Amino acid sequence: MISSMPRAHLRLYAICGVIAPIFFVLMVVVEGFLVTGYSHMTQQVSDLGAYTLYGSYALLQNLNFCVFGTLVVAFAIGLRQELPASRVMTASLGLFGAMFFLLGFFPDQPTPWPAAAHYLLAQVSGLSILVSEFFAWRGLHRPVADKEGAWAKYGTFSLASLVLAVISFLVYAIFGQPSSPIAGLLQRVMMFFILLWIEVMALRLFRLAKM
Repeated sequence: MISSMPRAHLRLYAICGVIAPIFFVLMVVVEGFLVTGYSHMTQQVSDLGAYTLYGSYALLQNLNFCVFGTLVVAFAIGLRQELPASRVMTASLGLFGAMFFLLGFFPDQPTPWPAAAHYLLAQVSGLSILVSEFFAWRGLHRPVADKEGAWAKYGTFSLASLVLAVISFLVYAIFGQPSSPIAGLLQRVMMFFILLWIEVMALRLFRLAKM
């Protein structure tokens, strides 16, 4: 269904969702090249935001967290207008974005604080996006949530994305210890499924907003 929101506004919210994963990934890749000694294979994304490790370059990653989070929250608002019955899904997606925004203010420094806050925010963000995908699967195939069937296939896609995200999270939790030579790679695989879900959902919203 297309909401009563002006289509131009809905497209803008959808564009925020489309841009968010692309912007985030590009920033991480660029920062990884700029920072001497950083390894995408062994190090976590959050390491790029540690001022004690990378000085002024860390500002780029913390801004990246804030911009990405803001764009995701905007996308969640648009998705809420398009799918008003999917309250939990869109609220959880918005919470995911809000947690990422806050990550920019609590960098993952190699010290007890603010690393503890960063870790907590990261855990909440991870749980919230999994909840969002779960309720996308539960809700999008139901007529009350998608009266015109425009999102039917995306419920199945959300389930597939959720399963892959959970599996990759478990693999990362077991084998992605800081000392692991592939810790960074495992984290990026986990993030890939999450970012892909956001990208695909945002592209769908954008296409519907153009109709």
